[in-house]
Parts: sequence; structure tokens; C-alpha cells
Amino acid sequence: MHFTRCLSWLTRSAATRALVALSGLTLSCFAVACGAAAPATPPPAALPAPSVTPEPVAPPEPQPRLRADLAAPPLGDAASASEWQARHEALLRAPGRSAARLVLLGDSLAEGWYASRAFKKQWGKHKPLNLALDGDQTQQVLWRVEHGALAGLSPRLVIVSAGSENLTHGFSAMETARGVSALLDRIVEQLPASQILLLALLPRGATATDPLRVAGDATNAELRRLGGTPITFVEPGSVFLESDGTLTPDVMADDVHLNALGYEALTMSVSLVAQDLLKKAR
Repeated sequence: MHFTRCLSWLTRSAATRALVALSGLTLSCFAVACGAAAPATPPPAALPAPSVTPEPVAPPEPQPRLRADLAAPPLGDAASASEWQARHEALLRAPGRSAARLVLLGDSLAEGWYASRAFKKQWGKHKPLNLALDGDQTQQVLWRVEHGALAGLSPRLVIVSAGSENLTHGFSAMETARGVSALLDRIVEQLPASQILLLALLPRGATATDPLRVAGDATNAELRRLGGTPITFVEPGSVFLESDGTLTPDVMADDVHLNALGYEALTMSVSLVAQDLLKKAR
């Protein structure tokens, strides 16, 4: 009510209207003077956010590449590394270690071969010892040899199967062959009286042009140079191939791993050489 009376008085006063016009005042100003609320002052306009140039993201540091000829445990998470270590230690405690006359050392091919019926039938009387672990590359087999795998042993023959897993993990044929060569050197150092039978890499991939097959063939060409006393290099791969280079049907569970029939063929293809080496080491 007070505001209404004030406003009515202002509009009736010509002098006041003139004064308002002259001074640039608005009626709202007098309304404030008479007790009315002042209109809200609009907030200042927001300033534009300063332009920020994002810093370039540096590429991740490359992981150090393991060398095939240097001993190293497998890369991986802690659980996998612990499991691998436990399997290695179990092999160190295997019953009958010191009495073994034949040792099988290497990767999944050797481990599966040792478990096969064909292997046990052919060489069971020689008290064989398995020192192969599924998935091992040459650097892992080297690490196990340097950490007691051959300690306390005096076998007549050591059969070695290594290198295939290196090719799977991107190593070149030359790198893989250097890893196998380093492994053979360690075996000879620790078991100077033993004969060594080195298996060539078996054919992998369905056809002759498969990249893994080509890499395996190139690696075998390098491994041939490693033969010589006390190392005998044997290449049983041809028994798994047809004349056109494709894998023989029914000898492999896939294009990489042997099945029971494949292990039978492998055993028969190297048995004569192995028997001769066992006799030579007596």
C-alpha cells in the first residue's frame, strides 16, 4: 500500500516527472526509495574458458624383448609365474631322478611325448625322466637347466625338443636357433658324458606355405649346423607330410600338436637312432 501511494503521488507531480527525466532516474528508482525491492541485477556474463592445448601423449615405453639365448623365467602374471615355478620344483623332486638313463628335455611336444603310450613302451626300460614343460621357450628351458634341472643326473641320452614355442611368440629362425644352441652348450657343460639327440622342429600349419611352417623350415636349416659329437640332429618331420606338403591326416590333434598316432609315428622314426646313442654312451 505504501508503494502504491508513493507511485500515485509521483505520477501526479509534473515537476517530479520533469526532474526524473532530467536526471535520468526511472520510476523504479523512486520505488526503491519508497521501500520496493530493487530488480535483480543480472549475473555477469561468463567468461569463455581459456583455450587449453592438450599435451601430446607420449607412446608407452617398449617392453624389453627377451633373448632366446639368455635364461629367463616366463613373462606373465604372478599366479602363472608361481605355477610354473612350482612345476619346475616338482620336476626337481621327481622320484628316480638319479637313476634315469634317458632324459626328455624341452617343451609341450616333449611333455606330451613322454606321457604317450608309444614312448613308455619303447623306452620305459631305460628309466626315463621327464624334464619338459608345456609352453617353454628356449630361454625358459635354459633357466631351468641353470637352476638345477640336470643336477645330480648322469643319463646316457638326453632328447631335446625346443624352439617351436619361440616361433609362436615371434622370434625369428636365427634367434630361435641361437636359443637352442645356447641350451645345447649348457647341457654339454653339465652332462659331458651324455649323448644328445636334438629333434628338428616338426612341421606346423596345414600347408607348406603356412608362415609357421616356413619359419620352422628356416629354423631347421640353422639347427643342422649344430650337429656333431656329442649332438645328433634328427629330422622326423617328413613322416607327417604328404607329397604335396600338406599334413598327413589323423596324426595331429590340430595343425600343431601330435595325437596318439602322431606320437607313435615320432617314436618309430627316431627309435633306431636313439637306441644307437644309448649303446654308444655305455
